[in-house]
Amino acid sequence: MHRVIISGIGVEIPEPTITNEELVASFNAWVDLENARRQDTGEPPLPKSDSDFIVHASGVRTRHVIEREGILDPT
Repeated sequence: MHRVIISGIGVEIPEPTITNEELVASFNAWVDLENARRQDTGEPPLPKSDSDFIVHASGVRTRHVIEREGILDPT
């Protein structure tokens, strides 16, 4: 598992961003993989997410990142 680091305080904002839609697509792809595994074990399926939930729960619509690679990988 990759370690996540909050590496700044907003003095310089990196250009690359990740939208809620991109984050949800990646998360839901992982949920599909996990639910396929759970089906074989009898565990209950996980619910999918949507961008409206993220906005409602956190108020975040987009996030700036230093490097997008690896963040949206559902595997």
